[in-house]
Amino acid sequence: MRRFAMTFQENREPMLFDQEANKLQTDFTRLEWLKFIGLTDGIARFETAAGTLEVSAPGVDLLRLRFQRVPMPDYGILIDEGGLPRESIRVEEANGEIRVKSGELELVFQQEPLRLAVYRAGKLMLASATDRTISGTLRLSPLAANPEQWLLSLALASDESVFGLGDKFGALDKRGQLIENWNRDATGVNAEISYKNVPFAWSPSGWGVFVHTPARVTHGVGYAPWSHRSYVIKLDDPTLDLFLLFADSPAEMLQKYTALTGRTELPPVWSYGAWFSRALYKTADEIMEVAHKLRERRIPCDVLTLDGRAWHKSETRFDFAWDTDRYPDPAGFVRTLRGMDYRLCLWEYSYLSTLNPLFDELAAKKFFLQTPEGETYIHRWLPPPNDRSIPHLQPSGLLDFTNPEAYAWFRDMHRDLFEMGVSVMKTDYGEAVPESVVGHNGDTGKRLHNIYTLLYNRCTFEASQMYGDRDGLVWGRSSWAGGQRYPVQWGGDPQGDWEGLAASIR
Repeated sequence: MRRFAMTFQENREPMLFDQEANKLQTDFTRLEWLKFIGLTDGIARFETAAGTLEVSAPGVDLLRLRFQRVPMPDYGILIDEGGLPRESIRVEEANGEIRVKSGELELVFQQEPLRLAVYRAGKLMLASATDRTISGTLRLSPLAANPEQWLLSLALASDESVFGLGDKFGALDKRGQLIENWNRDATGVNAEISYKNVPFAWSPSGWGVFVHTPARVTHGVGYAPWSHRSYVIKLDDPTLDLFLLFADSPAEMLQKYTALTGRTELPPVWSYGAWFSRALYKTADEIMEVAHKLRERRIPCDVLTLDGRAWHKSETRFDFAWDTDRYPDPAGFVRTLRGMDYRLCLWEYSYLSTLNPLFDELAAKKFFLQTPEGETYIHRWLPPPNDRSIPHLQPSGLLDFTNPEAYAWFRDMHRDLFEMGVSVMKTDYGEAVPESVVGHNGDTGKRLHNIYTLLYNRCTFEASQMYGDRDGLVWGRSSWAGGQRYPVQWGGDPQGDWEGLAASIR
């Protein structure tokens, strides 16, 4: 009788319990087999111990492998999931192997344990990990799962480089690194944590892997404590939705990736000019003095930025309202700058201080993310009793972009600013969503944390299209896969020296 599955504890070598690769696989169950169910509408379905696997070809030299064990909210990471082209596939079974063929691609499944290999025009492009112990036992499960997570292990050649995975400040080649795709307020550019994470990796040898998820993804890219000859992906999501991309050049690889997740809108011409910012201009007179000096000295400047605390009351931010004590005539101020051929960028974030008069009204409407008990979640930068010690970082609610009414409110609150003549918003922060919160759509912070800034930038981008110059533009700090559809971004908060510049370029 065929074994249903093998737990990792049953399969590990004695006396090796302290090895990092073994610790990684604790509580995962290795998949051993799959059985072909049928082929309909270009999707091949297979039964496995972890549920139904769907295999399709959503384009030339593209394969999609998906286990969707429970329904999950869709956040539009893919530009049009229903409209993705679907290449024809066929399935063949022989000699204990199952072969899925589409064009020049051939996906081969072997069993006990379940392993995969992908060939392109007969050449092996990608395969499950081959790292074995002296006794011949695989050190890493090729594919393993538990009810909330997945583990995938792929083989790496000794000379293989791997690039991608988002906004990371170290070496461009991620080989040897442990990378976590989990958006953070990094407060700099000197560590692994970063603001814009993208679970897409690619190799110059011609393959790419995109994990379609909003959840945390950890990548051990030839990471020696796990395996220097393997690329290990740990996904904290019940659903595994994996795209395998194959291309002849980096440019073609990016074309295939953006065909799935969208391409960048062409920003307006003025946005390619020089942007000036300071932390911070304190009054209208101060920034007007700078504006006049730049023109008098013929220093090129196209955009002036009023950064955090520069144009609103810090203790009650953020409600789109000017601090009229410092800016008694906001419309006249903006008109004057526009008349001097400046574009104005204003800072914002999607949090609202509990001290703001609007807070109770929006909380009553459930416009903020909630605790599991159904109460408004309050984000605190410091724990009590020091939580009010930083004037501009007061305890705040986090706007819930999964609530359609809250989304529309935040979008439409930009209208007066854009119609006044403001050109672009600086979409700061957004990385504070904890795993425990619950959104209007029922999803928890485990899946909302990363996607939050994609929704935030999308909302503000739409506002600029609706009420601004119609070009569509943000100046964002944090984002996720698909964020390239909402230009532009900056690299976070770099240290002001040459090494900070080098890290920002990387």
